[in-house]
Amino acid sequence: MVQAVDERGPPEPEKSTLDGTVRMRSRPISHYLFFLILVGLVPALLFSGYLLVRTNTVQQEGLQSIFQSNTRSIVQVVEQEVSGMLTTLRVLATDPTLEADNLEAFHDRGRRALIGRGMNLAVVDSNLRQVFNTRADYGAQLPAVSGPDVLRRALQDRTSAVSGVLFSETSLSWVFFVALPVNREGREPLLLVLARGADSLARAIEDGRLPASWQVAIVDSTQTVLSSTDPALSAGGALPFTFTDTFRQGITEIEMNGHPFQIIREGSALTQWSVVAWTPMATISAPIMRSIGLLVIGGLTIGALAALVTWLVAGRITRSARRLSESARLLGAGQTVPQNLHPISEFAIVSTALGEAAHNRSEAESEIRLLMREVAHRSKNQLTVINAMVGQTAKNAASVDEFVDSFRRRITGLARSTDLLLANAARGIDFRALVESQLEPFLPSDPERVRLLGPTVMVDAQASQTLGMAIHELATNASKYGALSDEESRLEITWWRREGTLSLTWREYVKKLNVLPDPDRKGFGSVVLERMMGGTLDAEITRNLHDNGIEWHFAIPLERLRADGSEDEA
Repeated sequence: MVQAVDERGPPEPEKSTLDGTVRMRSRPISHYLFFLILVGLVPALLFSGYLLVRTNTVQQEGLQSIFQSNTRSIVQVVEQEVSGMLTTLRVLATDPTLEADNLEAFHDRGRRALIGRGMNLAVVDSNLRQVFNTRADYGAQLPAVSGPDVLRRALQDRTSAVSGVLFSETSLSWVFFVALPVNREGREPLLLVLARGADSLARAIEDGRLPASWQVAIVDSTQTVLSSTDPALSAGGALPFTFTDTFRQGITEIEMNGHPFQIIREGSALTQWSVVAWTPMATISAPIMRSIGLLVIGGLTIGALAALVTWLVAGRITRSARRLSESARLLGAGQTVPQNLHPISEFAIVSTALGEAAHNRSEAESEIRLLMREVAHRSKNQLTVINAMVGQTAKNAASVDEFVDSFRRRITGLARSTDLLLANAARGIDFRALVESQLEPFLPSDPERVRLLGPTVMVDAQASQTLGMAIHELATNASKYGALSDEESRLEITWWRREGTLSLTWREYVKKLNVLPDPDRKGFGSVVLERMMGGTLDAEITRNLHDNGIEWHFAIPLERLRADGSEDEA
């Protein structure tokens, strides 16, 4: 019997290295890809759920704010209606018939003024008896007034008052009224009372534009209903819930018939009434529950599709990895690595890198040889300069000590130029930095005695060594005989560019020259200034001896100094 053989072979056991440590067993990339899907998908779903809940919370807060605003607008409409009734009373209170105590004419005037407005006018005397009511003819027998406490308070406080909802014996309906006291000089005060049906406030509720799932009611200070959108609530009835006096406005939650409800309440300072809106919490939470359900279904679907795509991608990655392994083996053997095509760009990059590794190594070796030749060339140049320094220093030295001291200082100046060269070889050396490095050992304690002025000029490597030695020699002479030899003289170095030439002026200001220059004697400094500055840099050199110090002027062609960036202005 032939048995099936697993081509992948048995699982690779954990292996021990030479130092005894255990190496982790490798696993197929498909395992890591599936794990990556879980790491990416599960937190994404959780975060999406969090964002969904958070967004719903923010949305609910926004809707609550809108609903509060709508409820507040209902309060404003109700206050406008009541304010309009007060305005009507104030206008009627100024009627001449009332001033003339012609109450019958005032009855007729009031009835005509209120035609079609759904309101009735009544006049109440100080004993809280109705004098007349426009609902009945003048002189008709009228029942006792409704809401005597409100009328009595209006008379006592001599201010307008708004009643709650009450049943009118005159109209046999639920009404509310607005009372305005009228003080008449020499006569008893009267109350003008304007009554209106409570059901007339239904239009104010409709103007609030709250969603159909919300119920709205207008209640007075005793929580008795004036008007409501709930068909089960009529004027004079009670709300299906109660709230404490501490909850005067805002949003809260209550239990009603075993179910949570959200309540919005806004109060009116003018009427002492409240507008109350409520809806079941299930209505508010329904959208978020539907969204969470869709999120779970979508997450499962995306997870299944991602698993299928991962299985396909893992196969492509495995094949590409095997081809890369073969390319690495060829590179280790020193053979040419072929350029294989890979469907994954990262593997293609690695394959290209393996193919270019041998070429890059060859170029690196060539660059190293070039750098070695450059080092040798610069070393020869340095040795040439040092050889000249030795000859000229020995020629002008009176003793070995003088030779050693002079030669050491010149070597130090050359070293400073070399340091600048090494630090700035790629872009050139700043002329100002070169001058400052050579002057540093000679600077006086007062920095104001030395002034440098000029634009930014970049100098190449060869020119920087010549200029450095020239500045060093000028500074050496100044420290012995010129501006740097005492505590009162000063030195000014200026340079500028003009018509392809760098003009450099070295000017010393002293009270008295210590030693007059000998025009026939040429030391190492003169050799540097005349031969190297003049010969190497093609500089035109001018020396002027003034009564208060020496002046050197150099005109150097910029092409002999030019390095990258030399045209930058200071």
